[in-house]
Amino acid sequence: MYFIIDVNAAVYGEYVTSHLYNEKIVSLVYYTIGAGVGGGAVFNGKILQGIGHPEMGHTFVKRHPDNTHFVGICPYHHDCLARLVAGPLLKHD
Repeated sequence: MYFIIDVNAAVYGEYVTSHLYNEKIVSLVYYTIGAGVGGGAVFNGKILQGIGHPEMGHTFVKRHPDNTHFVGICPYHHDCLARLVAGPLLKHD
């Protein structure tokens, strides 16, 4: 088995663990927030990966109308998860 992105290893681990506890999960989605936002998915027991795999960090979200001034960090989109909530956006005082 191989993984195209690191979060696919995490989602597969959750999938396997669910079967160890007899939860019989067949489909699930796993998001991680770090330098960016990544997601992995298992659908009907198979990892979604390969050419055209979903870039879940670039899922578009609707902003609050009073919060349109924040730019974020994604160089491709204005209103995606990666642009709005990725780890480098968190400010430490």
